Amino acid sequence: MRVLVVVGAFIVILVFAVGGGVLLGTQSGGPSEWSALSAIPTTMYTIAPLILGSSLAFWDPARTASSRRAYRRTLIVTVTFQVLATVALSVYVALTGTAWWVVPVLVVGGIALTAGAVWLGPILRRTEKQSDRSATASEAAAYPRADLRRDVRHIVIAAVIGSAVGAAAVLALFVLLDDGEQPTWEPLVFGLMFGGLSVGIVCVVVVLRLSRQLRDLVDGDADRLKELGKVISRGKKISLSAENEAVAPHFAAVSSVLQTYTLGQLVCVVMAVGIPQIGVLLSRPSDVVQSVLSLVAVVLFGLFLVVGVPLGIVQLHRTRAYALDHGEVIVEPSGTTS
Repeated sequence: MRVLVVVGAFIVILVFAVGGGVLLGTQSGGPSEWSALSAIPTTMYTIAPLILGSSLAFWDPARTASSRRAYRRTLIVTVTFQVLATVALSVYVALTGTAWWVVPVLVVGGIALTAGAVWLGPILRRTEKQSDRSATASEAAAYPRADLRRDVRHIVIAAVIGSAVGAAAVLALFVLLDDGEQPTWEPLVFGLMFGGLSVGIVCVVVVLRLSRQLRDLVDGDADRLKELGKVISRGKKISLSAENEAVAPHFAAVSSVLQTYTLGQLVCVVMAVGIPQIGVLLSRPSDVVQSVLSLVAVVLFGLFLVVGVPLGIVQLHRTRAYALDHGEVIVEPSGTTS
C-alpha cells in the first residue's frame, strides 16, 4: 500500500508538470524561441512539494529542537520555490502573451501539491512497516552479500531494459513520423539516457533503504546524525556522545555503502540529462534560448563531475577508513551467506 501511495504521488506530480507545460505551450502566443522557458515554472512548482514531502516522510519534525528548526528551513525553501516559480511564470506569460488565467491555475495547483505533501508525508512516516527497520549495530556486516547480489542484479536489469526502451522509443518515433529522416546517433543517446535514469532510480531505492537504517541507528534524531556525519565523513575533531560512540563504527559502514550508491545515482542522472544537452549544442539550434539553457546545463553538469564527484570520493574514502579502522565488516565475505 505504501508503495502504491508513493507511486501515485509521483504520477500526480508528473501529470502536473507535463500538463502545465502543455497548457503553457498551447496558450502561448509568443515566439517559439521562448518555448524552452515554459519548463522552468512547472519544474519549480513540483520540486517544492517533493522536497517537503520527502522530508516529512523521513523525519519527525517534532522529534527535537533541531528537527523543528530543520522543518522551518524546509518550509522556507518550499515557499521560496513557489514564489520564484510564480515570478518565472509571470515573466513567461508577459513575454509570450500567454492567457493570464494560466497563472492562477498553476499557482493553485502548486499550492495544492504542497498541501498534499504536508498531509501525505507524516502518513507515510507513521505507516512505515516495522519490517523495513532492519539495521542494528549488532549485525555482522553492514551490507550482506545477498543484498549486494540482489541490488547489482536489479541495476543490470534496469540498465538493459531502460536502454532498450529508450532506443526502441526513438526508432518508433522515426517510423511513425516518416518524414524521410534516418536515425543516426539518436537511438544510442536516448538509450544511454533511459538506461542511466533507470539505474539512477534503482540506486535511489537502495539509498532510501540504507537511509532508513542510518535513521534507526540514531533513533530518528537528526542532531545525532549530524554529529556522526561531521566526525565520520567530514573528519571533524569533535568528541562524540556516549550513545553515538557506540554506533559510530556500524554507522560508518552503512554510510559508506550509502555514499557509494548516492555517487552512482548522481553520476547516472547527470550523464543521462547532460548527454542530450550536448547533442542539442552540437546540432546548432536556431532557438537562442534553448542553446543558452543547454550550455548552462552542460557547464553545471561538468562542474559537478569535476568538483562534486572528487569531493564525494574523498568523503567516501574517509567514511570507509573509519569503519575499517574500527573493525567493521562493510560487505559480507563470500561463502558466509546461507
